[in-house]
Amino acid sequence: MAEQHRSYFCLLAYLFLINILFLICGIYTRKWTDQTITLLSYPTGFMNDVANEWKEPTLTAIVVTNNTYCPQNAPELVL
Repeated sequence: MAEQHRSYFCLLAYLFLINILFLICGIYTRKWTDQTITLLSYPTGFMNDVANEWKEPTLTAIVVTNNTYCPQNAPELVL
């Protein structure tokens, strides 16, 4: 009977220590995540621009003009 109580106690102590370890790991992970988010200072809007540009058709020809004449058949792709 005493051996059974000892094994239950060891199991409970083991589970308690594992839970404490996971809790500590979770706290440190949360701190590292918060620090990473606050240190992220570069703008990320350009990523959306790249995704939108990939939706546009590709350029197949470039026409050089003197800014006074633009051919009517040239698409207005370049902004």
